[in-house]
Amino acid sequence: MICILSDCASTDSWYWGPSKNGKFSVKSVYYLALNSNIVKNRSDCASASNSLFYKQLWKLDILLKMKLFLWRCCVNACCVNQLLFTTSITHNAKCLICQLDEKSIVHALFRCSFASSCWLASPFRLDTSSFQGNDFKDWICFLFDKYRDAPDQRDCYIQWPSLLWQIWKTRNKVVFIFENPNLTATIKAFNHTVEEGRLGISRFPNPHLPDNNPSSYCLSFDFSLHVSSPTLILAFTDGVWNNKSMKGGRGVILFNGVKRFIAAKCKAGSSFPAASMEAESVRDALLLASSLGFSNLVLFSDCQALVSSLNGISSSLDWAALSIMEDILSISSSFINIEFRFILRSLNKEAHFLAT
Repeated sequence: MICILSDCASTDSWYWGPSKNGKFSVKSVYYLALNSNIVKNRSDCASASNSLFYKQLWKLDILLKMKLFLWRCCVNACCVNQLLFTTSITHNAKCLICQLDEKSIVHALFRCSFASSCWLASPFRLDTSSFQGNDFKDWICFLFDKYRDAPDQRDCYIQWPSLLWQIWKTRNKVVFIFENPNLTATIKAFNHTVEEGRLGISRFPNPHLPDNNPSSYCLSFDFSLHVSSPTLILAFTDGVWNNKSMKGGRGVILFNGVKRFIAAKCKAGSSFPAASMEAESVRDALLLASSLGFSNLVLFSDCQALVSSLNGISSSLDWAALSIMEDILSISSSFINIEFRFILRSLNKEAHFLAT
């Protein structure tokens, strides 16, 4: 054996085993890392890219900008003070709002005093101190699990990313234009973002509408409601409920004062009794009108008890409807002029059709 090796004319050379041709390449190292779990030790991002977590994140039925924002938060790609401090871009890692802790992405969106106030003021009424996760993905999993059994899961998955998005935008205003954080403005912007997500709209014009002008559509039926001002918006609402299936629906349709169609919305799912569905349809109408920038509104409902309660007259609403009344009155304060009127079911067929 020694003789054979010593008689060999060739010289020794380096050979890279993971490569077929024996030459080193970045590609071969990449595949070696995938097979030997090196990536799991060095980077959570690459190893988790094909995990159930990211699959669930990318399958969310929300606007693409929301998905990208959540992904950037998960992979620590948002420029928060903690990250900038570690790279010597800034000399202060403290949060610019509360000055109490390092501004990580978790602190910015959940633990900061302003972020906590936003979560408490939102429809979730979430106390962020109840969960102690230190990683953003832990918080996302927490939200997934907490609202997995929500009556309307799809709508819930639209709302909490929208709230995170608006909290982040408000913080950016603090950093870049030195604007004081405003809780009311943030919640109002959150409602607008939720409506944007629900309607699946963006800031770009809709190519499927002629002249991109929804008011060019005119319905042929007669309202007979004695409202003719072109500056007013008429909102027709209705809610239905099936006591056997425990499911219901709600419909909203908006017209301007000269009876031209503007927008419509309908929604179905598990619900509380009929009065609460009527109340939710009123809330839907207010949020839709607010998101479209209208400030003068006449709202019609065929639920006499609800209309009486909204006009300050005592009525026999159930507890579920009364809990929604607080949101309705809060949203109503953002309108310059608003009226609540009762309408007969026979004159509210369009909203009833949408609800069913």
